[in-house]
Amino acid sequence: MKRRSLGVLLVLLILACLFAGGQGMPPAVAALSPPDPLTGKLGKLGAARDDAHPHAPEYVLVQMADLAEAEAEGYEPIFADWYKAPVHAGESVSGALERLSKSEQILTVEMDYIYQVEPLEGVGLHLDTGNAPEMRPNDTYYSYQWHFPMVQAEAAWDRSRGQGVKVAVIDTGVAKGSDLACHTFVDEFNAVTNRSGAGSALDDQGHGTHVAGTIAQCTNNGAGVAGLAHAATLMPIKVLGRDGSGTASDIAQGIDWARSHGARVINLSLGGDCGTQGWPACSQSIMNTALAAAAAADIVIVAASGNSNERVVGFPANHPQVIAVGAVETRQQRAPYSNYGAALTLVAPGGDTNYDRNQDNYDDGVLQQTFTAANGWAYYFWDGTSMATPHVTAAVAMLRSFRTSATRVEIQQALQSSARDLGAAGFDQLYGHGLLQIHAALDALGSGGADTTPPDGQFTSPTNGAQVTAPVWLRVTAQDTPGGSGVARVKFTTNGSGRWALLTEDTSPPFEYQWLMTGVPAQTPFMVGAEIYDVAGNRANRVITITRVGGNPPPDFTSPANNAEVVPPLLLRVEGATIARVYFTSNCTGAWQRLVQDVAAPFEFLWDMANVPNGRRCMVGAEIYDAANQRTDRIRWITKRATTDTTPPTGSFLEPAPNAVVNAPLRIRVQAQDNAGGSGIARVRFTSNGAGSWRAIADDTTAPYEIVWDMSGVPADRAFMIGAEIYDNAGNRIDIVRSVRSAGGAAALVNGGFEQGREVGWRSYSSNGWHLIFPGSDLPGTITPHGGAWAAWLGGDDNELSALTQRVTIPQSHPTLRFWYWIASQDYCGYDFGGVVINNTQLADAFTLCSARDTNGWVLRTVDLSAFAGQTVELQLRADTDGSLNSNLFIDDVALGQATLSLPDAAPALPPDAGQSEGKATRLGPAQQGVGQSGLESLWPRSREPKP
Repeated sequence: MKRRSLGVLLVLLILACLFAGGQGMPPAVAALSPPDPLTGKLGKLGAARDDAHPHAPEYVLVQMADLAEAEAEGYEPIFADWYKAPVHAGESVSGALERLSKSEQILTVEMDYIYQVEPLEGVGLHLDTGNAPEMRPNDTYYSYQWHFPMVQAEAAWDRSRGQGVKVAVIDTGVAKGSDLACHTFVDEFNAVTNRSGAGSALDDQGHGTHVAGTIAQCTNNGAGVAGLAHAATLMPIKVLGRDGSGTASDIAQGIDWARSHGARVINLSLGGDCGTQGWPACSQSIMNTALAAAAAADIVIVAASGNSNERVVGFPANHPQVIAVGAVETRQQRAPYSNYGAALTLVAPGGDTNYDRNQDNYDDGVLQQTFTAANGWAYYFWDGTSMATPHVTAAVAMLRSFRTSATRVEIQQALQSSARDLGAAGFDQLYGHGLLQIHAALDALGSGGADTTPPDGQFTSPTNGAQVTAPVWLRVTAQDTPGGSGVARVKFTTNGSGRWALLTEDTSPPFEYQWLMTGVPAQTPFMVGAEIYDVAGNRANRVITITRVGGNPPPDFTSPANNAEVVPPLLLRVEGATIARVYFTSNCTGAWQRLVQDVAAPFEFLWDMANVPNGRRCMVGAEIYDAANQRTDRIRWITKRATTDTTPPTGSFLEPAPNAVVNAPLRIRVQAQDNAGGSGIARVRFTSNGAGSWRAIADDTTAPYEIVWDMSGVPADRAFMIGAEIYDNAGNRIDIVRSVRSAGGAAALVNGGFEQGREVGWRSYSSNGWHLIFPGSDLPGTITPHGGAWAAWLGGDDNELSALTQRVTIPQSHPTLRFWYWIASQDYCGYDFGGVVINNTQLADAFTLCSARDTNGWVLRTVDLSAFAGQTVELQLRADTDGSLNSNLFIDDVALGQATLSLPDAAPALPPDAGQSEGKATRLGPAQQGVGQSGLESLWPRSREPKP
């Protein structure tokens, strides 16, 4: 299998050098009081106080003793008792620290350091997709995941796969490639934008996606690669922006989100180096607070030790309640970049892409599916403690699923006691307690097993056999078995309308629902049910029989509540037994007006409140008619919450499809919408990195948002990304990206008609310094381009070697090259030549340039390239002249495969003496300086006979 390097990639362990000062050593921190053993507080001034380190300039972080005081001061809340306090006009950040440290209402004040991605020496490899052997499990490239057998993955999978455990991945976000498609993400959160919900934590860099794949990639699905805890549930949390930087406050907020939303283990493949200092001197108070709270909630926290080959573990891995993970390579030796020291807990496979020690023809990195800005989606070998850490995180998920009652401390003890001892006997600072061994850790954790026991529960209201009037409260108590995974949800159901139907689902206690019993006939017994689920998916069913008595309740609003403070969109809903139609109304924009008519259940309307001013207190109403046209009116007072538009818009790609193979011209379509009540979409800027670095393609300011792009500068068979920057009128922005690949073959040859000028697609070389691509106005005599306004002119001078070169992929089907050419020569045959060259040395086509072969117009030529079918090659069009009687070769409309060529125009006739007039004196256009590759040599054997 061919080995292909894509060059140095950013393996995104966050090497922030947070506390660097002077010669890279952290500044000394004078503790104002003894540090707390868990929070690491150092008095009012936190550890982050060095203004030489990059930090947020417009605010500082404060921990408040009095939350009311924070609100009175207008401080921006972060989480718990932490806020952002603004720096006053004309005040330095250090000055703000000093001023606020004197306040009795403030417990801690510190800077918000900025974490910045730095590159790690290493090579990421794009995995070749051919000839992978079969293996267990059946994922196509599992045999290249050397790092899973090293941690006893296969033996452990027979006992646990992480089912029922929420894993928070706090990183650059997580994107779903084809190999994560089996998962439904939960509780997504973006701390950078303060947005939550589906898609809010989308990865726009690739690091978090690689990490998440190691934890829970879809496994045994016959495709791609495997993940360790592949039955676990992923909770993506984005704390780092597209440029790889993020603040300590965002990271802390992400940790606290994971704590408050039920994560059982947190992965932190990020951190900052500490020089020679340990914790708490090398730490940040706001993150210490979040870490301590998560640990108190019995969450296992796993973090990377760092990639700087330092003798001190970085922060936050050095925190005493965090599992610090170092890296080993294929020989189970410490990776040369891995930080070590007294705070190291254990090591896991991180790889070393400088070597191929296992001789699988790929550098020894951790393999997962992700994407890069330069090369798009693929399966990449990356190395680093960032890659080692998710092995341990996945192991924690597998242990927590195996024995659901195990505590954080018991999990860590099991990992440490079962690790394979490396280095010096027992704990040592190079390997900690040793190499992760998951199956042995399951044994060490003791008896347990996956939760297969259903939960328990019963109805408390109503009782079985009860006669009830509408509305009725359905209430259930639910509890899981001791040591079980916990109750996840209760579904209330009924057959009161004739067949079983879902009423509602409740995910938190008390498990209850107030039901109007709409459509249920009176005096007829029926059943209501409760389906009780635990986290592991086990279910218990409880059913009671009741009878409805009395008349129907009058129809009324069930949403919104009276006097509710609402934000758009607002759900208006009315329920009742005899409703025929409903008119929803409002006076929120002035006089009463009807909003919409609804004539079928459910009677509801989702109102965007677009013309309702913020802060307006007003009413919504419902004109409710029964079948006899009798009318009932209901109203609700509401207040539209006063807000300013700080919410970014949303959007998604409609075209092209994810990972599509695309040709030019490429149509790009985006769906964009602002939040309800927002300022509206202003524009969409389309971007791409197809030609190398990211650049703007075009803006569209009106819907539908779409462009047609000629893909100028995009090489053939290249994975790249297109992007859309979506702006609303308030200046909020969201970026979305899509990975695609330029087609091999015909459309992949860029600028084949030369209509995009000299700078696109082709690399030019002229031994005499001439330009080779010309507008028709600069071509000699009566020669005009075959199609369009540009053509190529090769030769035309004595001792001239002209070459146009482009890297292309030759199509597997129809591996042919076609182009139009025009020969105008004054030389004898056998001295000047034209043709097609592959990889600078292999002649694929050759013909002589001489007056006897003058074409007197454009001629189509087809070249068989089947010897190179499917290969990516250097395709070169070349002309080579000797020292007298020069020749001219004009070329236009070059295409590969079945690409459409321009139909032949009427060939312009050359004058009878054209062969004598197209020489050196008529070579037009400015000379080019230093163009193309140098050192090309003639490939044609010239005639040994002297010219007449």
